[in-house]
Amino acid sequence: MSPSFLYSLRRSSLRRRKKWAVLPALVGALAPLADAQGPRLPHGRPTRPPRVFHVPSESPTIQRAIERALDGDVVLVAPGTYRERIDFLGKAIEVIGTEGPTRTTLRAPPSSAVVLFWNGEGPDSRLMGFTITGGFGSEGGGGAVSCSNYGPVASPYLSDCILERNSSDFLEGPLGAAGLQGNATLERCILRQNNAFAFDGGAVAGTLTMLQCVVEDNWACDGGGGMRLHPGSFVQECLIRRNSSGPCGYHGQVYAAFGGGIQAPVGPVEIVGSVLQDNWVDEVPEAGIPDACFLFNFGGGLSAGAGVTLRRCTLVGNNVLNCAQVGGIHGSPTLVDSIVSGNEDAPGFYAAQSSFRFSNVQGGAAGVGCFDAAPLFVDPSAGDLRLHAGSPCIDAGDPASALDPDGTRADLGALHHSSARVPLTVAWHESARLQPSDPTLAQGFGTSAAIEGDTALIGAIGYGGPDAAFVFRRAAGAWSEVAHLSQSDPEVGDGFGTAVALDSNVAVVGAPGHQVSGGLRGAVYVYERASHDAPFLQTLRLLPEIPFEGFGASVALDSGYLVVGATRGFGDNGSAFVFQRRARGKWIQVAQFSPPRYFPDSFELGFGGAVAISGTTIVVGAPSFQTDSEAPGGAFVYERAGATPWSWVRSAALLPGDTLGLGKFGSSVAISGDALLVGSDFGVFAYERRGPGLPWTRATRIGPYEPTRVFLQGNRAWLARGSEIREFLQPSAGATWSEVARFLSGAGGALAADQGTLFVGAPFEDQGVGACHVLTRGVQLDTLGPDQAADEEEVVLHGLELDSVTAVRVAGVEEPILRQSATELVLRPARRDPGFADLELVAPLGTLTLPGGFESLPSLQVRPGAPGGTTEVELANGTSGAYMLLISLDLRTQPLQFFDPPTWYGLWLDMLPGRSGRLAVNAFDASGRAGFAYSVPDLPALAGLSIHLQALCQRGLFGLRRYSFTNLVSLTL
Repeated sequence: MSPSFLYSLRRSSLRRRKKWAVLPALVGALAPLADAQGPRLPHGRPTRPPRVFHVPSESPTIQRAIERALDGDVVLVAPGTYRERIDFLGKAIEVIGTEGPTRTTLRAPPSSAVVLFWNGEGPDSRLMGFTITGGFGSEGGGGAVSCSNYGPVASPYLSDCILERNSSDFLEGPLGAAGLQGNATLERCILRQNNAFAFDGGAVAGTLTMLQCVVEDNWACDGGGGMRLHPGSFVQECLIRRNSSGPCGYHGQVYAAFGGGIQAPVGPVEIVGSVLQDNWVDEVPEAGIPDACFLFNFGGGLSAGAGVTLRRCTLVGNNVLNCAQVGGIHGSPTLVDSIVSGNEDAPGFYAAQSSFRFSNVQGGAAGVGCFDAAPLFVDPSAGDLRLHAGSPCIDAGDPASALDPDGTRADLGALHHSSARVPLTVAWHESARLQPSDPTLAQGFGTSAAIEGDTALIGAIGYGGPDAAFVFRRAAGAWSEVAHLSQSDPEVGDGFGTAVALDSNVAVVGAPGHQVSGGLRGAVYVYERASHDAPFLQTLRLLPEIPFEGFGASVALDSGYLVVGATRGFGDNGSAFVFQRRARGKWIQVAQFSPPRYFPDSFELGFGGAVAISGTTIVVGAPSFQTDSEAPGGAFVYERAGATPWSWVRSAALLPGDTLGLGKFGSSVAISGDALLVGSDFGVFAYERRGPGLPWTRATRIGPYEPTRVFLQGNRAWLARGSEIREFLQPSAGATWSEVARFLSGAGGALAADQGTLFVGAPFEDQGVGACHVLTRGVQLDTLGPDQAADEEEVVLHGLELDSVTAVRVAGVEEPILRQSATELVLRPARRDPGFADLELVAPLGTLTLPGGFESLPSLQVRPGAPGGTTEVELANGTSGAYMLLISLDLRTQPLQFFDPPTWYGLWLDMLPGRSGRLAVNAFDASGRAGFAYSVPDLPALAGLSIHLQALCQRGLFGLRRYSFTNLVSLTL
């Protein structure tokens, strides 16, 4: 499973922190929480099964449930608004808003904090899935969450919570942050619009661990408008924006305010992979004397003392108001692999900062590896601080820092730029076509499929005949049927085999039409084996706690958790169930998910028709989910945040941007690590969990704009539209998904893949008997050298399994192979006119074709001259037509590649006004060559200047015209 990016923590975050030389005291303090992230219960917690209390069905209030609970118990809270103050009473319990913070709100009584941890609670005291609002820090500090009452400071855990519109005031109570005061761990939380007339932080204050949080639009009178970090704090992948500190508003006081975004007076404090953007600090002049400034307030983005370290952080757009000073960073923290740009600071303000290392700092800094250059963000005005290709921040980090996810040297800033390359194309060939050994045992073979290693499970729906599921094993490269799974209580037409899943030695088969009590239908059958060579035996017929229609329509299995979808019938909204495996043949239901809302008069929403699980994240599709009067579909994401298996919280609702029509968004879903794909009638939409504090965000649409289903494994995805299959690859987390293969196989059935093998179901082949096509990855082409073609020089291809290639064809003409190995092939194409042609690599197991991917380029050669001299340019391998020679000061790392029509003109010439333009326009002579020379002005200022030349060639002055670029030549005068 691919990580979000190098510093991603997510569920195992606290275990991974040990890699980063985290402060020893902080690691020790968090050790119990690290244990709690695993499947076993943490040290000190009772080993008895937890009791589960449901609010309000079993307990009228949350507080009443807490009073009844013992250490290790769980309180599950249904959606709604709860007007009560809750006190954990020192108990190591989990209190969970199951439908997430957007549907479950805790609102405080007047002049009171909302949640109290006043008895020294530790990280086993967990609050998850709530919006906490209206709190007032009148006792023990903390407006929304108070972690002490002048006694031992508590260290609870909060995740998937929103703390908003809370306050604290030192004139009416003790000091404390408006949001949370204490030594808590917060993961995936949002803290916004909290106001503190106090001296200890706007949103949060304490010895904090902040993981993937958003801290925005908070204010503090004194300092730390967003956060005030005490020694031992750790902040990772957080977004801190639009926070402010000072002055003290209606109190009319003048106090020194430091750090609009973050105040960390003294270390040790570590801030990693985070963004501080558009924060500010304000100081109002003395009343009646407009020019009388005390000059007390500093650090719009950050005010930090010794021992505070920022790694891979981005600080941009932070500023000051009125008398305040230093928009960016106040103090002398250590800065490594970071970007400080566009802040309101005096020129050269950081020039003497030797504690800044390998960072892009506005005005420069004295530390090793520091420089001053435009970082080239994608769109900073829209908050997109990713790095453009060509940014000087790419691969500019400390050589001793960990590599980026793409395997290259560390980039600067919170968001790395993927430099990983994807293959140009990959060949797939069919290596087997599977069918049941006895076709009379099943029809619709290939309706569902799952594969893990050398074991495959294939389902067949009878369509009036028997239903079945078959086990295949691979030995010596060949697949063969080894078992036909049977039910303990078979029924004709019960849909046994509609959905299947495999995980290690557990196999699951759904039968959504199986008759159960009360006329309802649906069951899931669990099979287990003692080892990979042993047979699967049925160990359980699994039903939900309350019988549910259509149970087993979809299944997903991972790490001992099973997700089962039940779409129900006409007029109902569907559900998804989560089970945990405790022992052989013993599973317990730990969660039930439902869509957040639906129209009572609607048709079936399809919620649960598609499910997927990866680690501690579950996705449920609802292809007919309604918004207003339309039914474009939806997909819902659930996270397990706590130590117990009941700790599931809905963390995201993914809806299509276009709600018109029946889009069936969510008809298929897939997740692997931090990549999530959703299929629909309008293609597949890719989401990513990448960026400081930002949850799942829509990245792009991939594949055809037509009904498409999807399967995902690791960083590879397969999209099926009828019998057409497309393979996409994401080279590293957050990078673009690129198509690398397209082929035909199967139709309308399952997709499953593992270890370079792809199963494609075709349940309607052979008069309904069905089949499953097994495809294997073959020749892969990674890079293709340019063919200048004027002198018939060698062209080098790089890839995989190139030693199996027996012939190479360019535009249908076979070209001689000079040398080849498994990863390299060298040929010498015959001379031909510039242009694009198909490239074919012929191998015994199939031919790889790169349509229009082989280009013969006119070649550009330049003999540079010094100022006062002459620069000569020669183009070769032209044809009847013209060329345009372009000059630019904007560095190009490789030749531009554009295709007809030439819509590039405005893009190239206007990219950097005054820095790019035409140098010459001319035509090729009869020999297909052209020359040009120009005098370089004798100006000393030109010495050392880098320029870049490239020609655009037009072939054909009349009729059909084709265009191509030459190679790029960069030179220094």
